[in-house]
Amino acid sequence: MPNISAKSLRRIVQYCFAALCLLAGWRFLAFLDWARGASDVFVPRPAGGEAFLPVAALVGLKHLLATFTYDPVHPAGLTIFLAALVTAWLCRKGFCGFLCPIGLASDCLGAAGQKLKLARSMPRLLDKIFGALKYLILGFFLVSIFVLMDRAAAEQFLNSAYNITADARLLALFTHPSPTLLTVLAVLALTGLIFRNALCRWLCPYGALLGLLGMAGPLSIRHSKDACTTCGRCRKACPYDIPVGQAGHSTTCVACGQCIQACPQTEALALTALSKPIPWQTAALASAAVFLGVCLALGVLGGWTSNLPPAMARALYGALQQ
Repeated sequence: MPNISAKSLRRIVQYCFAALCLLAGWRFLAFLDWARGASDVFVPRPAGGEAFLPVAALVGLKHLLATFTYDPVHPAGLTIFLAALVTAWLCRKGFCGFLCPIGLASDCLGAAGQKLKLARSMPRLLDKIFGALKYLILGFFLVSIFVLMDRAAAEQFLNSAYNITADARLLALFTHPSPTLLTVLAVLALTGLIFRNALCRWLCPYGALLGLLGMAGPLSIRHSKDACTTCGRCRKACPYDIPVGQAGHSTTCVACGQCIQACPQTEALALTALSKPIPWQTAALASAAVFLGVCLALGVLGGWTSNLPPAMARALYGALQQ
């Protein structure tokens, strides 16, 4: 592999997947034009946009476990969710670190804050307290869907007009934002400038689940106390501001390799698989390969394209503008 920095490799993978999201978004806008009668050219609803519907994916997973039937409305959303779970387990939270477009935006905010010299480190106790928020949010969704929602309610939700058109509703939320939403986004952006990846570290329930899976997987960051000089370069390079020597024990670590490359002591840090050192580039490349591989495999088995009839899709999505 050409000589490339860990950050550059991470950005390349992130930008590639962000480009796929933008392509899906462009196709979705064309689909909406057709559904709303603004265009006579039929454009199928792009399946990739379902990646932004994690709640629907959770309900789809409950339905799958209860009935052994795949979500017929947003099958790609469930497939992407399952692919993210597998990627997180095998590649130490690789979906968050290399593939998530929201993570890319949060990461860029943190990098901008460092360049502007606004970046600060949250005291460890407060960081743990704020970090607990994402687990509370995750617990709320898991209990609401897997405990309190019965099979009939799950099926009713999946087949509801609200769930079918959830992607268009989500798009409208951000294309026509309320003053409250703009205020929240501004606060999150400012917080992200000061505290690296604050959204991912403290508020994202998706990342909380993937982080727990990553801790149970084969990849980790090994830290040698004997070789470490506690210079702090690893923490400065870390996009998640993980303290020196804590990456291997943190559910936030994505095994991006930036700490390893920044360390002046070659024996102090290493990416490991089942406790054996491996090249730091492994996590980035494996994350992309595993994620795409799972999506392709499940897609071939029918877990990608919705069976929603075009006429029904046009009626439901077209009604949203009324």
